[in-house]
Amino acid sequence: SLPFDVQYLAPTYDPKRVYVPERETRARQESWGAALRWQLTANLLLEDTLGVQEGSTGDPAGAHREQSDRAYHRADNALGFHWTPSTALRLSGRLEGRQDRSESRDHDPVTFAENRFHGEGRDLAAALELRWELAQNLDWVSGVRREGSHRDLTRVETGDRGRVGQAEATTLKTGLNWILNPAVRLYASFGQGFRMPNL
Repeated sequence: SLPFDVQYLAPTYDPKRVYVPERETRARQESWGAALRWQLTANLLLEDTLGVQEGSTGDPAGAHREQSDRAYHRADNALGFHWTPSTALRLSGRLEGRQDRSESRDHDPVTFAENRFHGEGRDLAAALELRWELAQNLDWVSGVRREGSHRDLTRVETGDRGRVGQAEATTLKTGLNWILNPAVRLYASFGQGFRMPNL
């Protein structure tokens, strides 16, 4: 929304656009992450990554608000491994978890009454990826991923809670990468993706 309002000022009462600071949209976002790696053997590496993101958006104030204020908190964790039994073969796997929480307020366009909502979401996924050097400078990469997600929404004033989204999917990817020389590379790939929207 633009931080302007239409006012009818004396003495002519002609409509004029007036800047109103309270109608500015405000936004904040913070994030941090950490990663740990363990080299268990010469051919096996474990890693654990953690990421946290939170933020808020504040829509314009005033009597004619029609959008939503929103605050969210998101945490991601992934545990993975990389196994390299030979220089030509590498197998990687990941287990991923994600939790999403949000608080929002919107306003009835007729009565301008405030409605508050609390949302929760969870995502779980497992993935495997194989990289194989078929010949010198020719790599084949293939992977599979299984993910399940759900989203729940609660109306704070009434306590009514409902599932607003749930889905599961299996996705695949595969590709060839051929390095002809340091300046020329040819590749072909196919992939699928799936992700439920954030709250």
